[in-house]
Amino acid sequence: MGNYGAALVMTRISAQALVRPVAADTDIGIDLYCETIVGAHPHLHFWVQVKAGKQCEVDSQKRYASAKFSTEKIRYWERQPVPVFAALVPTQWPPNEEPNIHIIDITTQALFNPFSGKQKTHTLRSDDCWPAGSHDAVKKIFQ
Repeated sequence: MGNYGAALVMTRISAQALVRPVAADTDIGIDLYCETIVGAHPHLHFWVQVKAGKQCEVDSQKRYASAKFSTEKIRYWERQPVPVFAALVPTQWPPNEEPNIHIIDITTQALFNPFSGKQKTHTLRSDDCWPAGSHDAVKKIFQ
């Protein structure tokens, strides 16, 4: 399921940016290294962590999705010199149709709502949604 989710996210982003997957079996808390393109030149970097399948919960009205993340990983992402996003791919296996991708801007959420306390996990809610088949929605991340 994770491979499908990462491949789907990579496909959507690669229409707008350079995408390099993290080497297989290397769980560093990042799945995709990405770099925006301005004109014909690479410009700014960002990272993406992908969660797929049952790791994702979609609200009953399908307005947003959420997932649990370890506090340790969130604190790791807070220290990074580039923006970090999570892409949630809520689908079952095998997928019957291409799912929406829900985006969590982890860096911005951490800046405005610091993750404190001794909780081992935090549930983060998506800030945006990339509907299946929409390439314009993906462009928002680069603005």
